[in-house]
Amino acid sequence: MHSEDSKPTLPREELNTVLMAAAEIARVRGSSRLPEGRELPELVLLAADNLPEGVSFDPAALADWLAREQVDADVNVDEADRGTSGAAALSPRTPQAVRALAAALLGTHAAAREAAQSLGAALAAAGIEVTVREQGAEHVVFSMNDFDWEDKTAGAVSLAACLGGQEAVDDLPLYRRSGRRKLARRLRLLLTGAVGPVAMAMDEGCGIHEPDHVSLKLSLDQAERLGARLSWAHPEDDPTTFESGLVT
Repeated sequence: MHSEDSKPTLPREELNTVLMAAAEIARVRGSSRLPEGRELPELVLLAADNLPEGVSFDPAALADWLAREQVDADVNVDEADRGTSGAAALSPRTPQAVRALAAALLGTHAAAREAAQSLGAALAAAGIEVTVREQGAEHVVFSMNDFDWEDKTAGAVSLAACLGGQEAVDDLPLYRRSGRRKLARRLRLLLTGAVGPVAMAMDEGCGIHEPDHVSLKLSLDQAERLGARLSWAHPEDDPTTFESGLVT
C-alpha cells in the first residue's frame, strides 16, 4: 500500500520534482509538469514504454494500473499535447497520490535496477569494464565500450575467460573486423551455454578512431545467473576449460 498520509505535504514545486525524478529513473516516455491553475503536478505519458508488463497506452488500461497501485488519480487524453499517438495525462488528486504515483513508477523497475547493480558489481569484481543498466522492468542490458583490438584488454575476451572459454577466443585477429565478429559470435555462444539464449547487438566502429560496441540483453534471471557464475569463475581459476562454459 502506498499510503503516506503521515508525511508532511510538500510544496507543489517539490512534488513536481519528486514525480519528475521518478519518471526519469523509470525511463518512461513522458514528463511531469505543473499545469496552470492546478495545485498538483501531473504526469504526461506519450507511450507505455517501460510501464509494467501488460499495461498498454490506453486510458482504461492506465486507470486499471493506477487502481491496482492504489494511486488516486484521473487519466485523461491531453488534447494540447496530442501527437500522432496522443498523450495521456495522469493527474493525482492529492499530494499523497503524487507520492504514490512516483512510488508506483519506481516499484516497477526496482527488481531490474537491483539486478543491474548486482551484475555490474560482479563484472567489476572480475575486472570487466562495462556499462550496466535496466531496460524496462524485465531486462538488463550491459554494453562493452572497450570492445577494442587488444586481446589482453578487450572486455569480451575477459568475459569469455570468466566463462571458461579462453581457448575459444585465443589468437583471434582482433585488429581485423572479421576477428572481432568471430569474437562476438563466440562470446554469445559462451553466454548461451552459461545462462541460456541472449540477445546481442554489435555496432561496428570506424576501424580507426572508434572501437566496436557490443550490447547484450538479459532477463533478470539470466543476469542473476551470470552474476553468480562470475562470482566463482574468474579467468585465473581455469582459463582453458572451454567445454565448461557450455554447461548451464
